[in-house]
Amino acid sequence: MVKQTYDFNTNKLNIYLIKEKYSDEDSIIKIDTDKEINKIEINNVGIFYFKKSSPNPPDWLSSFFNNHPSIESSNFFGSGTKAVLIIKIPHKSKIRFFAIPFGSGRFLLKDFCFEERFGLITSLNILESKSIRGIDKRTLTTNPKSSREQIAKASEAIDFQIDFERDLVQSITGKSTDTTFGNIVTGKEALSISAKVDITNIKSFLKRALNTFEKKDYRINFKWIDQIKEVRIDDTIDKLNENLIKRIINKDEAVWLAVPEIVDWANFKGFKYSTRKRDTLHEELDLITFIDEIGITLDSIEQLENNVITCWGVIEDGISHKWSIFSCLNAEIDLNKKKYFLANSKWYEINSEFVKSVDDIFNSIEQINIVHLPDYNHKDEGEYNTAAATQINALCLDAKNLPYGGGHSKIEFCDIFTKDKKLIHVKKDGGSSVLSHLFNQGYVSAELLLSDEVFRKKVITELLTDEYKSIISETKPNANDCTSSSSLGQVLNKTK
Repeated sequence: MVKQTYDFNTNKLNIYLIKEKYSDEDSIIKIDTDKEINKIEINNVGIFYFKKSSPNPPDWLSSFFNNHPSIESSNFFGSGTKAVLIIKIPHKSKIRFFAIPFGSGRFLLKDFCFEERFGLITSLNILESKSIRGIDKRTLTTNPKSSREQIAKASEAIDFQIDFERDLVQSITGKSTDTTFGNIVTGKEALSISAKVDITNIKSFLKRALNTFEKKDYRINFKWIDQIKEVRIDDTIDKLNENLIKRIINKDEAVWLAVPEIVDWANFKGFKYSTRKRDTLHEELDLITFIDEIGITLDSIEQLENNVITCWGVIEDGISHKWSIFSCLNAEIDLNKKKYFLANSKWYEINSEFVKSVDDIFNSIEQINIVHLPDYNHKDEGEYNTAAATQINALCLDAKNLPYGGGHSKIEFCDIFTKDKKLIHVKKDGGSSVLSHLFNQGYVSAELLLSDEVFRKKVITELLTDEYKSIISETKPNANDCTSSSSLGQVLNKTK
């Protein structure tokens, strides 16, 4: 007798793991806000939710073509299917739910109801480490950047130039070592597969997916993935937002503004803190300037979401981009002995072990006391720099930047320049964003001083007083004669 085997259909599926706090199927779906959602119970499988769809002409027939009589609208129809299957899986004395959307059924799910790294971690647990084809990442810096990288030949993570200290990997695609999941898998919030899975074997497949998600195999080749992760716990987000509001009211320098998307700088005219054409244009985004200009107290997330920043273009002679203040805010906050970072309206948690390793390395660096600076007890950095320069009998160059390199580029030579060739850069302590900006100022100035004769001439002729002109030579100086970045540690300690 020949035993028959069933040939499962191959399907392309996006699979979401629902968070444990949801106790039944209806609580996962937007039934309470959308009364048009229907449901069908499929025996021994799950509950199928859907909205009835009907053929509709695409919007562009009217918006672009103005329903032109030569275009027969009956030739163009779309249905806009929305459906999602919710499946209950017993697992280790608990019940877990999975959601599998069809069409645009993803939008039937309640916001943030799913595990944000289910797809990513499950994929990493079964990926061949040298078979990665594509990565989506976001660089968390003072100017956050999102990017997608694909390569022609599958390779390992190092070929994607990931900065393991700053890059948040949001999605990964590669070859699977487990044929149950198909040949190629993509992981983000959802696990995206093309595999022999249909309604007849979906429950056994989901059990396997859940067991795979809970493994720690990914830490062998992808341990760095845990250094930064998005926060999706509502209670934590609420506490971080409360902390953020307090810092904004206090004008804390650990909170700052940054452009949240790519801007065409060739067409850039300026920023405004409104949509009004008559208001002032600004070359840079600055939180304190924004607060002073709008003249209201920002004491809620709703206000941050409702107030806007606009980017104005030369070509349009008008608004080219518009963002909420919240989407432009960046912040670095410590909460409950953990470090968090805000970028593009989302909070990210920095792995505590990684933070400790960075702190240990920094604390092991010898601090050299090159000059005694006064403690910070002043209105702002400008007032401090003037007082500090007077106390040590040096030249204050604060806010005296050199136009250099074309366009709008301006270089800060230093804040305080001494007669024994010390270049002192000063920043009030306000987190890693301020620290990285401070280091960059010192690095750029020192590099130009050593390598660029044109820059040295501009410093002498445009910045230095007669008493200091002879200290800098137009010829290339000896690097050992000048001190710049070695003074940064002391400057930071003195200006907290």
